[in-house]
Amino acid sequence: MRTLAARRPGAGLWRAWVLTLCLGLALTATSLGATGRQPAAPSPAVEPEARAWYERGMLTLLVALGGVGGIWLALARQQTLVNTLRARVRELSTQLEGRSEALEHAETTLEQLATHDSVTGLPNHGYFQDMLRAEWRRALREASPISVIVIDIDHFTEYNEEFGHQDGDDCLTKIGATLSELISRPGDLVARYSGEKFAVLLARTDQQGAFRVAYKIRAAVEALELPHPRSLTSQHVTVSVGLASATPALDSSWEELELVVAAKRAAEEAKTQGRNTVVS
Repeated sequence: MRTLAARRPGAGLWRAWVLTLCLGLALTATSLGATGRQPAAPSPAVEPEARAWYERGMLTLLVALGGVGGIWLALARQQTLVNTLRARVRELSTQLEGRSEALEHAETTLEQLATHDSVTGLPNHGYFQDMLRAEWRRALREASPISVIVIDIDHFTEYNEEFGHQDGDDCLTKIGATLSELISRPGDLVARYSGEKFAVLLARTDQQGAFRVAYKIRAAVEALELPHPRSLTSQHVTVSVGLASATPALDSSWEELELVVAAKRAAEEAKTQGRNTVVS
């Protein structure tokens, strides 16, 4: 059953115009037929003139109706075209919005992959270096201290050999999550630096403050009690922690990367001192 919504726009006007045109044609034909059946007897001189005027009026009406109908048809077609184009624009706009959202999601994912570690979800080495440079410049302007902590998992190679790389990744993820919970100040940063190493950037933190954070990190990892039967240090996973602090100055020869080198050197020293300890 057809509904009003299913009819074409202006269908009623179209029918009315066609009926009016047909009626005009019928009236004209009737008038002309009647004229042809009248006898040839002479009639007053005014009748032909009146008849000619009447016929001309009907023809004029028909011409006018035809012109109006033509204009209406042109307008109806134009409106139909406009409606079609509007519907197409809406369809294309919807598709474009969907593709824009997909593109934004892809860009976000790409940026995430470029700046974050795929195993732990933490910022990666490159991101850490960028943030360290930025914080070093800020500390130089403010003449404030800055500290870096390097965390090295003890006997991690043996852990992977014992449990496999999947469990090794799980171990990294758990330690990374623990570090993220401990390091939560604005401006501070936890990153997976390389392999079994993590790095922490502490803004506006001197050596004493960095020591407190480093000891908390060592204790928190040990408290996880992740079994490590092949460790020569403990029955559980432990970490060796090294730290370095500096206050950047224009007349100093130190640069930001040297701070990381000093912290890594301290972590190596912690290993030589028996591991599961903190060294600066």
